[in-house]
Parts: sequence; structure tokens; C-alpha cells
Amino acid sequence: KLARKPILSGTPDALSVLVEYADKQLAALNEYGNIAQQLKRAIIRCLPNGKPDIETIARALHMSPRTLQRKLHAEGISYSKMLQDVRLEQANKLLIQGELPLAEISYQLGYAGQSAFSSAYKQWTGVCPIEQKSRQVEPIRESDSLNAKRQSTSNCLST
Repeated sequence: KLARKPILSGTPDALSVLVEYADKQLAALNEYGNIAQQLKRAIIRCLPNGKPDIETIARALHMSPRTLQRKLHAEGISYSKMLQDVRLEQANKLLIQGELPLAEISYQLGYAGQSAFSSAYKQWTGVCPIEQKSRQVEPIRESDSLNAKRQSTSNCLST
């Protein structure tokens, strides 16, 4: 409401300067993205170095861990949920591409080993990653996991 009130002491020159400044600021925000987009990009960049903790991601975003936590809280974003979502999204992408062995996919997603990745993937989706890789179809989402868990019977650790 305050933004709609006229500025009584304003001048046309001041208005044009302020509008130009506001437009530049909005463009910069849109170019860089919101905190969720920034977080997702940082997680993807850091995953091959191991499971990134919030301190690592905060450094990558040039802010303190506390500032990152405040920004995430303000947006209603959970760091651990975002990390899990990014890992699942990237896992599905890599599995569907079908080019990398499971050990390399595990590494790319920041897991210590293939068995840890396989267990996490099966927990998220209800199927083993090797099954998803062999399907090379649409990725499984967490919402599909209840039905998939009932149908999955193969060994998750096979390659």
C-alpha cells in the first residue's frame, strides 16, 4: 500500500533514476534466482565432493551458515529436504541417461559408495536404481514410491 502512495517531494528526474535502479535490481534477482534456485545449483556443484553440509553450501553462496538458515526458513525450505530432492532429481536424470555405471552415479551424488546410494534410492522410490536404469523411462517420484515398493523384488546392490 505504501508503494502506491504518491511522493509529494519527488521529481521526474528522481523518479527515472529510481525506476532504472529498481529495474536493474529486479533483473539481477531474476538472473541469479531465488534462494531455492541458488541452493539447488550450489548443491549440484558440491555433490561430487561428498555430501555437502550447510556450512559448505553457505560458503559456496558467499554467506554465513546462519544467514543461509534464516533465508531458507523465511522461504519455508528445509536444507535436508532440498538436498534429498536434488539428489533424487539428479539420480533420475543420470539413471535415465543410462551412460554411467552405478558406482559413478553414486560418486556424482556425493555418496560414499554404491550400496549407500542404492539404499537411499530404494528408500525414496521403492525400486533399486539398477531397475530404474534398465527402464530408461520417466523418473520415479517419491509419490510413486508406495506402489513401487510393493512391486520391487530385485537385489539393489547388483550392477
